[in-house]
Amino acid sequence: MSGCHYPTGLPERDRMYQHKVSLVVRYFMIPCNICLILLATSTLGFAVLLFLNNYKPGHFSLAQAPDGCRGMLCGFGALCERDPADPSKGHCMCKKTTCPTVVAPVCGSDSSTYSNECELEKAQCNAQRRIKVVRKGPCGESYTHPELSNTVFLYHTHITSAQRSRVTAA
Repeated sequence: MSGCHYPTGLPERDRMYQHKVSLVVRYFMIPCNICLILLATSTLGFAVLLFLNNYKPGHFSLAQAPDGCRGMLCGFGALCERDPADPSKGHCMCKKTTCPTVVAPVCGSDSSTYSNECELEKAQCNAQRRIKVVRKGPCGESYTHPELSNTVFLYHTHITSAQRSRVTAA
């Protein structure tokens, strides 16, 4: 035991323990203060080592601008697009859909006749409200909804290139 001086009178068990501690301390006395790391690890657990392993001082990234579309819900086929001038703002935009030129009129729940279901879906997206197909074919001059059999509604047609807008009294 060269280099270790113990006061006399210590029990043998304490001398062996002190010798082991001094060897551990002497072995780990390196510039990174591993003794402090070991002490912290023994009290705080393995998380300290993970933190120190991943810690890279001086590598900070700037906070990113808020995403205007984060958490924004767009309905009826619309998609959120960030404003190019201000990315922190988002707007619901309908997809630019080209509908087929097939004329297969449908009557929408908004009392409008659409040239086909695709046109109805585009109108639904633009209005951002539900428009259902009430029946195949044009809405007609008057229409009685099955659930409201005692009520007569007057409808006008629009969005068809084949027909002009009109309102007819019942």
